[in-house]
Amino acid sequence: MANLTHLALLKKGIEDWNQWRQNHPEIEPDLEGVDLQGAQLARINMSRAHVKGANLRGANLMESLLNAADFNGADLEGANLGQADCNATSFRQANLFGVDLRFALLTNADLTEADLQEAQLLGAELTNTVLHSVDFSNANLHDVDFSKAHAEHARFINAYFKEQKTI
Repeated sequence: MANLTHLALLKKGIEDWNQWRQNHPEIEPDLEGVDLQGAQLARINMSRAHVKGANLRGANLMESLLNAADFNGADLEGANLGQADCNATSFRQANLFGVDLRFALLTNADLTEADLQEAQLLGAELTNTVLHSVDFSNANLHDVDFSKAHAEHARFINAYFKEQKTI
């Protein structure tokens, strides 16, 4: 259950939220299970936040600081996490279908059993990332760094590893 004070702060706006995070770096925000579908959260600081099971379908988290956050079981279908810092973030069993992760930093992240079908990961950094049983079907994986990634039982059906030419 989410902390209602944290949710109220978030609803005040990104600027107020980020200032609060800067003033209280020891607090780990609790937004577990919240409905933020379609929310405009670009450049938000959600580092170490607990967002487990939240609805973030279609949310804009572009260029956000999400490191060490818990997005386990969250629904991020169609969300924009382009250029986000997701270092050591956990997305276990998260729905990332069609998510935009272009140029995102996912080093040391855990995506075990996440659904990344049709995701855009162009230029993403997945060094030392846990990708056990991830479904990358039809995903764009062009120029993705899988150095030291752990991808046992991952599915890459029709995934694109080369640049796609538009007609």
